[in-house]
Amino acid sequence: MDYSKLYNNNNDPDDDGKPSKQTLKKALLLGFRIIFVLLVIVIFGVGGAMLGQLVSIINDAPDISGLELKPATNYTSFIYDVNGEEIDRLTSSEGSTRIYATLDEIPWYLQKAVVAIEDERFYEHNGIDVKGVLRALVVNIASGGISEGGSTITQQLIKNNVLTDAQTYTRKIQEMYLALQFEQIYDKDLILEYYLNTMALGHGNNGVQAASHRYFNKDVSELTLAESVVIAGITQRPTAYSPILNPEANWDKAKVILNKMVEQGYITEEERQEALLEDPYQNIAVVNQMYVEESSPHTYFVDAVIEVVLSDLQAAGMTYLEAVSYLYGGGVQIFTTFDPVIQAYVDDNINNLDLYPSRDLEMQFDYRVTVHYEDDTMEHFNTVEIVDLSTDVEAYQLAKREAWGIAEDANIDETFFQSIQPQTSFVIIDHTTGHVPALAGGHGEKTGDRTFNRATQATRQPGSVFKILSAYAPALDMGLLSPGSVII
Repeated sequence: MDYSKLYNNNNDPDDDGKPSKQTLKKALLLGFRIIFVLLVIVIFGVGGAMLGQLVSIINDAPDISGLELKPATNYTSFIYDVNGEEIDRLTSSEGSTRIYATLDEIPWYLQKAVVAIEDERFYEHNGIDVKGVLRALVVNIASGGISEGGSTITQQLIKNNVLTDAQTYTRKIQEMYLALQFEQIYDKDLILEYYLNTMALGHGNNGVQAASHRYFNKDVSELTLAESVVIAGITQRPTAYSPILNPEANWDKAKVILNKMVEQGYITEEERQEALLEDPYQNIAVVNQMYVEESSPHTYFVDAVIEVVLSDLQAAGMTYLEAVSYLYGGGVQIFTTFDPVIQAYVDDNINNLDLYPSRDLEMQFDYRVTVHYEDDTMEHFNTVEIVDLSTDVEAYQLAKREAWGIAEDANIDETFFQSIQPQTSFVIIDHTTGHVPALAGGHGEKTGDRTFNRATQATRQPGSVFKILSAYAPALDMGLLSPGSVII
């Protein structure tokens, strides 16, 4: 046998017992292939899990067939007099107001100002702004949370009117999915109209029409370019950009919007310069002062209207809570028999103390105090008394607190009501129609809404006045009595 090859191979002086380069390459290649296959498996596994999660989130999204993007709540209701003039407004318990305006009633400037600052590619995307989403994704990754949404106007509309405002990826995915679907159903103008009526614009105002009334005391159709950008700038941070509380910050934002409108071709540089010369905040201050001064309780007549409408709505099948929600947030228009001229006569006379016997006038005090103690307990005190008309209110309150043993430095909440006594009420009825043009539920200052209305709630014996209507007048009409008849 020839052992020379075996001998030579085993005794190669260059062989130091280490694997050859070719063997190492094969091992590395095999390891790379294994790692690559594992990586592909992991990627597909994670991707499949993410895809499954995504499908699950989308499947949990609301069905758009039963959804409406138009804002459905907090519409201001209006009450009108016999001449069709507005006499009062009713808003929701949260104080939110919304007055719907169609797109053709909203100035072109205001429409484009909102698009420029909220969603500059609104007319180009299909519900999702990919550039905005990528930018927001980078920001959120850097911040470690959801600090920016990259939402389009369509998405914001869905968040406000369909979903919640929860800062979660689930809500965001559903919002984007629904945006794609809604943009296939609604055209851009209708989406913008709904959004302009949805926007939160500070001080309880929802939508541009309510904001226009609150800040400028004018219809939205009458807004100038400067006034439009003032309103458009509020929505991102309603308190920080309030034109009442923070006019400087609001104007800085307005100038940013004007620049964007020039960049996006909505206005010219000359129009921007003209808007910068305007001072909308002077008018805002005047309107706000007027609003504060005119903020007063509903009149007794309006209180009576509210009670009648609520009763009618319940008679029509609504529960009390449903009726209240509809009346105060359903955008109801109520036309009444109220006559402001006749009511003015009633108010002037019923509040004229010279027409009352001075010796009989007194004051009713209703004083209530709650004491808060350090152990989180509370103690309540109250009194209702008839006192002399000239009684000093502050001295009366101090004396009562001392009598109740309340220390001067105690942590208290207190309410105080006063009304002139004796009380009265007045109702005028047109006997030819049954209409009530005016009424007063008491004299003195009215201190709240839907307070005790003596004209409609104080049931009293009618006395002998009804004898004239129900007995003597019919008897005279029928010839059973004459002016000379004697009644035993």
